[in-house]
Amino acid sequence: MYLKAIEVSEVKEASNGNLYKVVTFQELSEFAVLPGKGQTEVKTNATPHKRVLWNNQDGLFHSMEQNDVTFGTIKRLEVDEYEITNQQTGEVRRATSTTVVQFRGESDDSTAMRYGRKLRIGSPVINEESKANAAVKAVEVASIPA
Repeated sequence: MYLKAIEVSEVKEASNGNLYKVVTFQELSEFAVLPGKGQTEVKTNATPHKRVLWNNQDGLFHSMEQNDVTFGTIKRLEVDEYEITNQQTGEVRRATSTTVVQFRGESDDSTAMRYGRKLRIGSPVINEESKANAAVKAVEVASIPA
């Protein structure tokens, strides 16, 4: 799958001094070659979704501009329960899933953490790669004296 940047914010500065951009991505299914018309993008029905690109973490921070295309997908992950407050009514509801922008090569675990969430244990979304990553993170690292 492909993601097209349909909106890119100006560079902003977080309270800790790190620079970031907010990019709104539209998922594209594929590119199709049309006779006599060249290549065209084929859009999916997915709702556009935002992702923060950090200066110190994302290679795309410096190069991603409006209408650029990269490899990735917009997907829903099952996560540990969290609360969402409606800004207009103040009503609080509980959620157990989140929609994310995931670039090719990123694991579900790392993408969920990027959005401040943790994959739900026992979720069918947790694949073998995610289980392996979780097992590696659980191993204690021993320091060796110099």
